[in-house]
Amino acid sequence: MTNAIFVVPVKFDLKNPVVYGCVESIIKHHDNPEILIVDSGSDDRSYFEWCLDHRCKIASINNKLYSFGAHSWSIRHYSDRDFFYLIMDSVIIQSNLDEFRERPVTVMRHFSSQVH
Repeated sequence: MTNAIFVVPVKFDLKNPVVYGCVESIIKHHDNPEILIVDSGSDDRSYFEWCLDHRCKIASINNKLYSFGAHSWSIRHYSDRDFFYLIMDSVIIQSNLDEFRERPVTVMRHFSSQVH
């Protein structure tokens, strides 16, 4: 099994705290997952305590580039990991994703788009 980490960029909004459902879904479908929350300069960081209680690591790096910044920062600072799940804080995992570790890149989205 590869050494994997879930990287979740977050711009927290107390009115729509989607990160909670995201983290809970990762934990539900994976055995002892490593989850890294990369804060994107949230004004309200009250969610940090909840994330720590759910065994997440937090990178409070004042990230201004949201997903790109979070993902590139994590790859540089966690270069010993074999696999990165680079997901958004609004993603709710529906099942175990370990099968994707066998592929070099898998892109999933919940909306349709034309190929350009």
